Amino acid sequence: MVLGIKELHQLVDEQKLVENLCEREMKNPEGAGFDLRMGEVFDLEGEGYLGVEERDTPKTKSVARYEEGKNNYFIFEPGNYYLIKTIEKVNLPIDLMAIIFPRTTLFRSGLALFNGQVAPGYRGELTFGLANLGKSKIKIDLGARIVHITFHQVLGKGNKYRGQWQGGRVATAVAHSAHELAKDSQAKAIVAASLSGFTARMITRHRPEQCVLVVTNNEKTYHQLTLVWGAESFILPDCRNLDELLNKSIAILKKNKLLKKKDRVVIVAGRPHIKREHMSLVKVEEISGS
Repeated sequence: MVLGIKELHQLVDEQKLVENLCEREMKNPEGAGFDLRMGEVFDLEGEGYLGVEERDTPKTKSVARYEEGKNNYFIFEPGNYYLIKTIEKVNLPIDLMAIIFPRTTLFRSGLALFNGQVAPGYRGELTFGLANLGKSKIKIDLGARIVHITFHQVLGKGNKYRGQWQGGRVATAVAHSAHELAKDSQAKAIVAASLSGFTARMITRHRPEQCVLVVTNNEKTYHQLTLVWGAESFILPDCRNLDELLNKSIAILKKNKLLKKKDRVVIVAGRPHIKREHMSLVKVEEISGS
């Protein structure tokens, strides 16, 4: 069942179903959904990989971004592919999912939109692919309405989205960020908490000067990482929360005399060490204690 405008506006007011809607969508939208605006444009760089359990998207480079009060635009060149991100954020409850449609002006101009459904529980901006398949350059203002979103009720029990794009992330660039941060901060090591080993492998692909110390609660991952260049792994029991994960990780590494007081490290960790990680933390920390 598609939700109508009256119910959508009620959910916007009561549950912030969509944030940052423009005045037109708040007062007089068309159809049975909302138009969303282009907030940022990205180029893709480098290689990507999609495996059975692992993935690594190409790096992204922001080439245009919406700034309120400024008349910015971007020209989509023929034959090129981009990622675009919305100004609006969605906050889907467990009983709703959403579907994205391009505004007809896009395909009438030779632009093709690439997108998927928005799963229950997803929160954040939305990112799509946009390719200029025509022969003409197409100029689009930052802040222009580009897609239409409709919301659909999920009958029965839905499963909450738990993918790595939660929060509007555009690419799997955390490993690259950890590598650059380790260089800039002159860290002694990169400490990665990784259930599947994916985090560690993505970091070591950058060939960091620092050693990559990996803690995992998966024995299979522990043995697999012995074959990964630059990585040294340790078994860590399940943790109830992120603080416990970080404290136990540092304690194990200090016990093995790999870290000591005042050492500077870059920590890469995801959600508590219970399910497959979706990296959500990268920070520099100085080791305290004895």
